[in-house]
Amino acid sequence: MTEIETYLRYQDVFGTPSTLEQFETLMRALDLGLMLRLFSPVNTICARRGLPNRDQAQLALLRELFDEGTARKTLAYGMKSGRGVTVFHRKQCLFILREAMRLCPDLPGMQPTDIQASLALVSLMANDHVSATAPQGTSPLDQVAALMCDFIPVTEANELRFEMASVTRMHKIVHDIAPARAMGPAYFDVGQLFEKASALPLSTYEALSLAIMPRVLKSPVDVLTHSPDYGVHVNFFEQTQLSESQRDAFFRLLARTPDEFRARVNDRVPSLSDFTIFKESPFLRNPDRLVPMDITACMEKFEASIFWTIFGSLPEGQKEPFTSFWAAVFEDYIDWLLTNSVDQSLNRFYPSPRYADGGREEVCDGILVSGTTAVFIECKGGFIRGDAKYGGDPAKLRAEIEKKYVTPKGVFQIAKSIVTAMNRASPRPIQGVDLSRVTTIMPVLITRDDIGDGFFVNTYLDARFQDAKRELSISKAIAPVYCTQLICMSVDVIEKLTPYLVDTRLPAILADRMMSDRDLRGPFFMKPIASLTAKGTRPPHLLRELNAELSKVAAAFLKVEPTSERDAA
Repeated sequence: MTEIETYLRYQDVFGTPSTLEQFETLMRALDLGLMLRLFSPVNTICARRGLPNRDQAQLALLRELFDEGTARKTLAYGMKSGRGVTVFHRKQCLFILREAMRLCPDLPGMQPTDIQASLALVSLMANDHVSATAPQGTSPLDQVAALMCDFIPVTEANELRFEMASVTRMHKIVHDIAPARAMGPAYFDVGQLFEKASALPLSTYEALSLAIMPRVLKSPVDVLTHSPDYGVHVNFFEQTQLSESQRDAFFRLLARTPDEFRARVNDRVPSLSDFTIFKESPFLRNPDRLVPMDITACMEKFEASIFWTIFGSLPEGQKEPFTSFWAAVFEDYIDWLLTNSVDQSLNRFYPSPRYADGGREEVCDGILVSGTTAVFIECKGGFIRGDAKYGGDPAKLRAEIEKKYVTPKGVFQIAKSIVTAMNRASPRPIQGVDLSRVTTIMPVLITRDDIGDGFFVNTYLDARFQDAKRELSISKAIAPVYCTQLICMSVDVIEKLTPYLVDTRLPAILADRMMSDRDLRGPFFMKPIASLTAKGTRPPHLLRELNAELSKVAAAFLKVEPTSERDAA
């Protein structure tokens, strides 16, 4: 289940809110390098995968960073109000780090003990300004779009969902799924293009990324114990056959120096919740080591880097075709995932079904039949633009979601497929798929972008599906067959569901999702799913097998014994 916490602000502790000008004035008196070195480890401690005793970690940070007076005042308010002692959290740290890049000068010689009063005020003031409320529109959909604007950056920045599946997913895609399209039209050789753009073979980049993950995940403990092993040391790679040029190419993909971060931020005016700079470069480059600035961004970098490194290197005329190819590969991945997860008895999955009238037209990306219910599945492999996601403009976000997920493809595409295939007067048969016993249709949209499991996103997309149902008169056209609400989920969600599909009907899981959250406002697993609760937690077995394979890749590169399959999972 999702867990949400509150944090203490300057206005809570001191009675009046700070101004943005006050915050910026304080930041301009602090050294950039020092602020990056201080708040990078704080951010690793705040990570969801960081430490089990959060209050103890918060108290340790307060004692180390705050001056005695402000620490005492902050703790007194937290205890008296019953709100606890949480001051530091991921979104706050990302905000301070990014604003340091934008505002802090170089002030060599500055020490943490010299600026504890300023650090205390900066930390509390940041909590005054780290979030903002988007302007409300007049229509119901405008209001939902405003709520999406408010919650998308909160969800991402505070890690309300995350798993390491993205690493194994990308391994499968680049080594098996994408190459399987080599003989098809508009093929892009991912390995060749990545090496050309990065000066690093894809297999080497993958092995290096896997090799440093244990060091990244151990960062919170290293920080609190003041371990000399904190971060990824330059000499970490000496035991490998990595050349110096390859090492530097790898570092360029992952890290920036303080000056490079400053130059990157100064090139643009970031939106309040735009932390994409950490997705671009999740490590701080120091002379002797790479310091993880954000654990989640470090773990996501392997997947994101491959697409964006290639995309950025292509001429303008090739970018759109490559994006389309990437989306098609994502559809292939979902087909592979479901085909190899169902038992073809309780759940029968049909990838890329086509109409039986001799043409090549696809019905949708997949149909799953279970008992008297058919699930029509559409996959969307595109990414939502950062300025739409994080800009705080509901109209821009709504326009981007309409373009990527609603019409002409996406929500309306599923609606048209349902009314065509299930039309009572003149149903269009589907090759190899018998829908004659079906009494219920469930539309499902699966997104590559994590936004598909964000707060209020499913609410919006289902509202647009209801518009499509009315426009196409679906209820009347397919009666007595019943069509449910549209369920939206990210790829991370469907991966988590796959181990249950051998003994649990997918429609039962989806029905429980709708029953637990009738307006579909929260993430898929925010509330318990009744059909899964009694069965306990099951790791996705396909991804577990791939994890074991990845362990061997990293071990071979580092010349060590691979971990067991159990450890790899």
